[in-house]
Amino acid sequence: MTETAAPTVQGDTMRDRFAISTHWNASRHKTGEGIVDEILELGIRRLELGYDLRSYHVDGIKRKQDAGEVRIDSVHNYCPVPPEATRGGPELYTLAVGHWQIHEAAIMSTTQTIQFAAEMGAKLVVMHCGNVAIRPLTPKLVAMSDQGERYTNAYEKLKLKLITQREKKVTAQLGFLMRGLERLIPTLEATGVRLGLEILPTYEAIPTEAEVKTILQHFGDSHLCYWHDFGHAQIRENLGFGSHVQSFAELGPVMGGMHIHDVVPTDGDHRMPPSGMINFPLFGPHIPDHSLLVLEPGSKVEGPDVKRGLDLIVDSWTET
Repeated sequence: MTETAAPTVQGDTMRDRFAISTHWNASRHKTGEGIVDEILELGIRRLELGYDLRSYHVDGIKRKQDAGEVRIDSVHNYCPVPPEATRGGPELYTLAVGHWQIHEAAIMSTTQTIQFAAEMGAKLVVMHCGNVAIRPLTPKLVAMSDQGERYTNAYEKLKLKLITQREKKVTAQLGFLMRGLERLIPTLEATGVRLGLEILPTYEAIPTEAEVKTILQHFGDSHLCYWHDFGHAQIRENLGFGSHVQSFAELGPVMGGMHIHDVVPTDGDHRMPPSGMINFPLFGPHIPDHSLLVLEPGSKVEGPDVKRGLDLIVDSWTET
């Protein structure tokens, strides 16, 4: 395997640190060059290769990278889309699942993504770990919140039911996840790539903020790290599962990077500010110097809105 050094991007301002996920525009292009050219029009020269990137995109992106036009900061598992999959997805297979065939497929495909990331000069792979095997109740909580029932007894009763059911099942599935991560460590060591465990919006998801701390205390943070997602964490707060800014500050020391997007209550994420509710200036003092900053707007967000949102974020974080 030949590892490609990342091209140097001139400048060291806050704005220069921002990348954008190719999930924003990969579906609109048949070539990697087309993906990169549209992103360069935003004034962004760093990429996260998203989980819906196709193999036929890779050569064009590599040519742009070799020409020094962009650099690759991170890759989102699974990337490129596995040949056996009809469409891309971050949870095609997950490590926390108890079914051995799915677990093995997750290890194999994640290994391939880590190796691909190293070949592309990326520092980090972002991974979804899975969900507790219970009947999902978060969608009902979202519906109740949307209907103005967030602070009712019925809402609190359903929330407690979700917490209780999750606690009964999560220990075994955390064991599956830990064993899977143990098997990935040698590949991470060999490639120098780190694996970022992403926080997800539902309470059924693994890991929670507290579970991330436990995992990283066990493995250390040389090969594993926490990956923050602004939209996901805000949705969790909207549903009553903790404080977004507090967890962000507490996990800063082990935060490898973050997906940055806004949220329209209760769970309308992948927007760009100022269309959503997130108070981005609150987070400015807690941005780790070492973290990757990745915009993750939805594919329907227009280019001018991405640029405007980036301007607002940069201004709010530069002033802190």
